[in-house]
Amino acid sequence: MENGNIKIRFGDAVYFVNKKKGNVACKLSGTLKLPFVDMPYEEDEPLYRYAVNKHIEAVGVATCSPDDEFDENRGKRIALAKAENEAYNLAKKYLVGYQRFLEDANEVVIDFYEKAARATKHNKEYIIGLSDKNNPNYKEVILPPVKGITAQPF
Repeated sequence: MENGNIKIRFGDAVYFVNKKKGNVACKLSGTLKLPFVDMPYEEDEPLYRYAVNKHIEAVGVATCSPDDEFDENRGKRIALAKAENEAYNLAKKYLVGYQRFLEDANEVVIDFYEKAARATKHNKEYIIGLSDKNNPNYKEVILPPVKGITAQPF
C-alpha cells in the first residue's frame, strides 16, 4: 500500500538546561502521519477524524544523578530519547481509536459482502426461474416489475 505507512515526523527539539539542578528537558513536537490522509472526506464522515495528521507534543527530562558529573550533551541525548518515547506512547494511545474504527469498518464491509453474495445467488436462481420453462418455479404469466419505468427501445 503506497500510502499505508504510519510514522512520526519530528520537528526541531527545544532544550532547557539547568546546570545548577543538573536537569535537561527536551520539548519535542511532531506530526503523526496516518495513511489515507490525502483522501477527500467531509467533516461529518466518521473517517474525517482520522483523515488529518495528528500533532503531538512531548517532553523528556534527564536528571543527573548526585553521584555523577553533569554532562549537558549526555543530558540532551537522554532527554531527547525520553521525549521520543513519550511521543510514541501518545501516538499509540491515539491509534487505539483509529484501529477500532478500522475494525468496525471492516465488519461493515464483510457484512455487505455476505449480503451481496446472498443477493446475487438469489438473483441467479430467480433469472433461471424466469427463463427456463423446465424449472419448477417458471410461470407462464408474470406481472411487470414494480421498480423502474419503461424507456424508449435502445
